[in-house]
Amino acid sequence: MKKIVFLKTLLFLLINTFFSINNAFSQTAPQGFNYQAVARDNAGNLYANQNIRLRLSIQQNGNNQYIETHNATTNAFGLFSLVVGQGSPTFGTFQNMAWNTGSKAILTEIDPLGNGNFVNVGTTILQSVPYALYAQNSGNNTANGIQGMGTNQFLAKFNGSTSITNSQIVDNGQSIGIGTTTPDAQTRLHLANGKMMVGTPNGTLARMTINSDAAEDALRVRVNTTTHLLVGANGNVGIGVSPAAYKLDINSSNRITAYATNDFLSGALNQNTASSAATSAFKGEYLGNGNNDGIGIYGRSTSPSNGYGFGGFFEGGYAGILGRTTSTAFDAAGVFAYGNVGNRSALYVSANGANLGVYVNGGGTYTGTWTMSSDEKLKTNIVDLKPSLNKIMALNPKQYQYKRGEFGTMDLPSGTHFGFLAQDLQKIFPELVEKQRHTEKGKSEQTDYLSVNYIELIPIMVSAIQELQKQNENLQKQIDELKK
Repeated sequence: MKKIVFLKTLLFLLINTFFSINNAFSQTAPQGFNYQAVARDNAGNLYANQNIRLRLSIQQNGNNQYIETHNATTNAFGLFSLVVGQGSPTFGTFQNMAWNTGSKAILTEIDPLGNGNFVNVGTTILQSVPYALYAQNSGNNTANGIQGMGTNQFLAKFNGSTSITNSQIVDNGQSIGIGTTTPDAQTRLHLANGKMMVGTPNGTLARMTINSDAAEDALRVRVNTTTHLLVGANGNVGIGVSPAAYKLDINSSNRITAYATNDFLSGALNQNTASSAATSAFKGEYLGNGNNDGIGIYGRSTSPSNGYGFGGFFEGGYAGILGRTTSTAFDAAGVFAYGNVGNRSALYVSANGANLGVYVNGGGTYTGTWTMSSDEKLKTNIVDLKPSLNKIMALNPKQYQYKRGEFGTMDLPSGTHFGFLAQDLQKIFPELVEKQRHTEKGKSEQTDYLSVNYIELIPIMVSAIQELQKQNENLQKQIDELKK
C-alpha cells in the first residue's frame, strides 16, 4: 500500500476547480454549488479510490463567513465531487450568506488520513456563476419593462406578468389604510369595515399597542351586540360585564367563573420567609401600607339564609388552606377567623371522616371556654367506672423536656413539663393513648408518635378519689369504734 506523506511543507494538491449551478434559470435559487478537484500526493501521484476528509471555508476579506466539512471518495483518477453548502456546517449558515456584498473566496483544507489534521492547500476566488449573472440581469431588465397606471398614494400590485394596478393599501405619508381611501388621521393603521383600529402610539410600544384617550374604551370584543371583553377608558378590565367597576371585573352564569391551572414545579414553600418558591395558580397580594386591614383575596357569598354560603372553597392534596404571616407583631396570625354578632362560630371545622378535625403543630391558647360534647343522648353502652385506684397508683408521673429540633418541623414545646410517658400509660389505660402522624413540609417525610388523652383521665381520677374517700370513711369509722 502506498504511504501517504502528510506534512504541510511536503504535501500539495493539484486542484482543478470549477463551479456550476444546477437549474440556473429556475425560480428558486439552489442552496449550494458543485465543487470538483483532483487530489495528488507530494510526488504527484493520485489519491485514487480513497476516502478523504475536507474542510471548506467561504471567506470575505480573509474573514470566515461560513465553514463546513465533507467526507469524499476519489475515483480511479483521484477526482472527487461535492456540493458546497450541503456539508456539515461548523460555522455560519449557508442560506444566510450575503452573496451580493463583496467578493468571496474559498479556502480548501484536506485531511487525507482522516485523523483530524487538516492542511491548507490553497484559496481560490469565487467568480460569477450563471445563476448570479441571471439574477443580476433580471434585476435590471429593461427589454421587457413593466408598465401600468396607478393612483397617487396607492401601493401598486401586479395584475399580470408585466403590468401593475392599484392595491387596497393607501399610504398618505402619515397613516396607512387598508380597504379605505381616507385613513383616519388619528391612527397609524386603519382597517376598514370596523374590524380593527390601532391608535396613535403613545409611550412605550409593544408588538401591538392599542391606545385611546380618556373618553373612549381601549378595546371592546363583541359577539353580535353582547360585550364579552372590555378594556375601559378608566383602565378597568371587564369579562362578561360592561362597564367594568374594578381592575378585573368578571360576571358569569357558569358554575365556575374562572379556572386557573399551573404545572410549574419550583420547590417547596418556605414558611419562614417573606418570599416563597412555591408555585401558585392564582395569587392575591395587598401591597398597601395604611392602617386599614389589607386583604389579598376577598371571597363573599350572598346565598339565602336557609342555605350555606362560602366566601372561599379550597381543596388541596396536602392542605386546603395554607395561612402564613410575615409580620413580627405579637397579634399577627397566619389564618384569622372573625365572626359577627349572632354567628354560631367564627371558624367551623368538620373532620368529614378524617382522623382529626384540627391538627396543630405547636402550642395553643384560648380566652373563652373549650368544651366537649357529653350529652346523654349522644352516648350508648353507659356503665359505671370500675374501681380504678389501683390503676391510678400504678401510674408513674414524670418530669421531662421535649427534644426540640430533632423531628423535622414538629414544633415541640420548650421548658420543663409534667405528665406521663405514652408507652407507660398505654399498659394501664390503652384507651387513652392514640397513634398520630406528623407530615413534614416536603410531604415525603413523616414522624409517627403516640399522644395521650389527658382530658379523659379526669373522670378516672375522680373515680379513684371517690374510692379513696370511701376507704377513708371506713377507716374513720374503725378509729371511732376503737375510741369507745
